[in-house]
Amino acid sequence: MTVCAAYLRVSSVKQEKEGFSLAVQQKEIELFCQLNQYKLYKIYIDVLSGKDTNRKGYTDLLADATAGMFSKILVHKLSRFSRSVTDLSATVTHLDAVNVTLQSIGEGIDTSSHVGKFIINILCSVSELERSMIIDRIKMGLDERAKQGKSTARNLLGYDCQNKTIVINKREAVVVRFLFIEYCKNPNYHHVARLCKEKGYAGKFGNPFSAQSIKSLLTKRTYLGEVNHHGEWLQGEHEPIVDVGLFNCVQNLTHKNANK
Repeated sequence: MTVCAAYLRVSSVKQEKEGFSLAVQQKEIELFCQLNQYKLYKIYIDVLSGKDTNRKGYTDLLADATAGMFSKILVHKLSRFSRSVTDLSATVTHLDAVNVTLQSIGEGIDTSSHVGKFIINILCSVSELERSMIIDRIKMGLDERAKQGKSTARNLLGYDCQNKTIVINKREAVVVRFLFIEYCKNPNYHHVARLCKEKGYAGKFGNPFSAQSIKSLLTKRTYLGEVNHHGEWLQGEHEPIVDVGLFNCVQNLTHKNANK
């Protein structure tokens, strides 16, 4: 009797609820095993992106395959196993070396044949192309927003995102101006951090300020109402929190301290 393992994966909890659910994948694989009289050794599960192999379930599966615990791996679809053609090819090669085959029951592909291996490489290439196109579309969207003067910065102290528009968070803006003003008075990040602690000021998510976090915030031209487009700073649609004079005061002092 063929002993096999099942691998199930969804990218996120949201995907689990909306499609490719783990329960559906498991049901189809268990039925397939019943019809083909396969013995199911174990089910390995990941709720994580398939862009790379840094997944616990995936790693455990390959470790057990190498140890000879089963001779076949069943997946609902190849996209559940991996979205990287490089990773998939390397994994199939490794499995072949330890006499373990990979079979996609939804696509009828089995690496026990040369044709199956060839088809797997073609399908995985298409999956990787699709993922690259999605990433490109996201980048194009961010570029277009920058061209239109719309900020792509999220979770930046001093601003909130409302209806896809960046607006000033008045309470946080007070803290941002405090950072700039106090640094101009005494250009020492640790000193400003201590003042923030005394006043009870904290970062966007309540974390206490450190010298490094203050240094990072004080360099952001977003506070001038600008947006970055491929390294070029353009006037944005969002309101500035600090004026050019105050911003330049901080940058000049930072530059002087760096050259001491």
